[in-house]
Amino acid sequence: PTPSAAAEVVSRNQQELLRQIQNGQQRLEMAMDYFLANRTRRFTQLHHRLQQQHPQLRLARQQTVLERLRQRMNFALDNQLKR
Repeated sequence: PTPSAAAEVVSRNQQELLRQIQNGQQRLEMAMDYFLANRTRRFTQLHHRLQQQHPQLRLARQQTVLERLRQRMNFALDNQLKR
């Protein structure tokens, strides 16, 4: 081929290579965004779960349940004594 035809082929090859690189870069960025979003969501879930299992929080919940049971018991005893 003539030098200008060869240059045109090289130019087309370079443009195609550049397009492929840009497509690959875009796919990689999308994959990284997806990966990071999943890791962030998982971290948030685990952090929330860990907070829910904190001993002070568990104790507070158990104390609330105990208080409700105590109130129910007192109510039942009052009803029995009134009969």
